[in-house]
Amino acid sequence: MSGRHPLDPGAPSRKRGSFLKFCIYTGLTLIGIILSMLLYAWGSAVWENLSHSRVYWQDDQVTDPSSVVRPLVDENQRFDIAVTIWAPFEHEEYLGHTEEKPIYSDIVFRDLRLADKHKSVNLTYKLPLAMFKRYSFYRQDLRASFVLIPTSPSLMDKVSDFSSVRSDAAYPWAPVRSWPFPLGAADSGPKTIADEALDSFGISMPLLELHAIGSKCPESYGTQSDDDDDDEEFSDIAPADMSNIVFYPKHAIERHPFVVTRTQIRVVDETHLFDRKLYNQEHRNLRSTSSRCGEGAYRGTEDLEQCARTYVSHGNWETRLALQVADGEPEYAYAPYMGYAAAAAGPKDLVQIPVSREICDYDHMASKKDPGFMDVNWQLSYSGRSPLKFFAADQIVQTNRVSFNETECKTVKAQESAELWNGLVGHRYYEDAHPRRRLFLISLLYILSSVDGMLTSSYWYTRTSTVGISVSGALLLVISQTFGVIVDSFSSFDDPH
Repeated sequence: MSGRHPLDPGAPSRKRGSFLKFCIYTGLTLIGIILSMLLYAWGSAVWENLSHSRVYWQDDQVTDPSSVVRPLVDENQRFDIAVTIWAPFEHEEYLGHTEEKPIYSDIVFRDLRLADKHKSVNLTYKLPLAMFKRYSFYRQDLRASFVLIPTSPSLMDKVSDFSSVRSDAAYPWAPVRSWPFPLGAADSGPKTIADEALDSFGISMPLLELHAIGSKCPESYGTQSDDDDDDEEFSDIAPADMSNIVFYPKHAIERHPFVVTRTQIRVVDETHLFDRKLYNQEHRNLRSTSSRCGEGAYRGTEDLEQCARTYVSHGNWETRLALQVADGEPEYAYAPYMGYAAAAAGPKDLVQIPVSREICDYDHMASKKDPGFMDVNWQLSYSGRSPLKFFAADQIVQTNRVSFNETECKTVKAQESAELWNGLVGHRYYEDAHPRRRLFLISLLYILSSVDGMLTSSYWYTRTSTVGISVSGALLLVISQTFGVIVDSFSSFDDPH
């Protein structure tokens, strides 16, 4: 049989498309393409700033070694890291003045590479407490400095000269190593060019934080009234990194010194060859801006709070090394960028300095006996990081502090939060820490809790009959859920006082 059945209507005619839908779909597609292009351009710009790829040597071959700037530390170069701790002491010649002296200076990390991670060491030192009994001090009065020292043989063996951004600084840069080095070593004469070059890209960090503590004066002593408006006004304009009980008596309890006992040292894993002309331009630009660093600095050296460095702004431009070769023009190398994690320490990694700076009644002042020294156990770690991971770590991890009168439970939770987020960006507090597993389990818990809540809500919303539902059971469920919400609200509530 051929032909179409009489009752077969045949293929349906194609419906006319909606012009409005066509415009909507086309517009959405164009918007998506434009947003993707903008996102790609933004990502490329961010990556260029983070990786400094604009300065990379673009050719596959290097015919003239003097036309590039090579890394002082490449992926195969071994190096050590020296640590020095500085504290102020009474000046030997000028009464009432202080001078900075090293109390520890030696190599702490040995035989490292840029790719190494989770290297740790515990350093114990004896901290003199006389400085904290003075009327005034700054956070950077107790500071640590770090110097990266390549292991011989290295390009440092060929250094004949160097150029540093610190040469044009408004104030002298604070020393980063004791000399002779290590502390207590025999006098080996003045520093060589190589020694000065190494010190030029060393870094410093303050080892103090200032936080409020509870008053230890007798309750009957009330000269420091909370209603003293003048004192409150002066406290508001005091520099945040200073504690001065002469002009601001409340600093005795509002800005008490705590010593930092956990630090992560990080070195950016950058080993590309740089175009010498482009590198020199970046180096000159940084020298011109760094010349103003430290204006108004304390004790005639640079201010660690004002002279802030970031990899995005400073990169590997801080020190350019000239290498003496047998024949031809000198070759050049750039120093590695070293930094530290500002939020590496959790609240339980801050140790209160056992001194009292409050001015109470005579009997109380005569009875208090502050120790002269305290032993500090400082936990140091090292990790090499890519430029992107180095930048991301500073953006993700923020300093987490709790008030002195918070409960132990909240302090422990804040410490656990600091441990988790630091571990996720490459700073593990313990060797057996597994931050990614913890994050996965925490995320799974929140997801399952949300699913449980949605299923419960869906069940009650879709009921059309009360048959089979126990009124007392439902009432108990409501009470349980209500109490759960109240407990969760109180546990997450942060009391500002």
